Amino acid sequence: MNKTDGRHLIKDVKEYLRKEAHKRVCSGESVTNVMRELGLSRAAYYKQKQRKSENGVNPLDSRKGTGRPPELSEKQLNQIRTWINGKDPRQYGFDFGLWT
Repeated sequence: MNKTDGRHLIKDVKEYLRKEAHKRVCSGESVTNVMRELGLSRAAYYKQKQRKSENGVNPLDSRKGTGRPPELSEKQLNQIRTWINGKDPRQYGFDFGLWT
């Protein structure tokens, strides 16, 4: 049995597979057969089924990834901008003249 690792698929393909699996299961096919044919695990289907609609958004649709949360506050980022913007690194004692 060849399983598809969904982490390596692009968002559009994952969304299509979710909707296709949902449509086929709702039409009466068994979850096991549908997911086997799509090359995915049954757990993936049930996990997706548990997701609730958030603010009217279909849980089968793709969402923008949230990404890693920032470690610096907005105030700290503004402080760094004031240090860098319009300044030369040599003003701070560095041996080079570019902020790269």
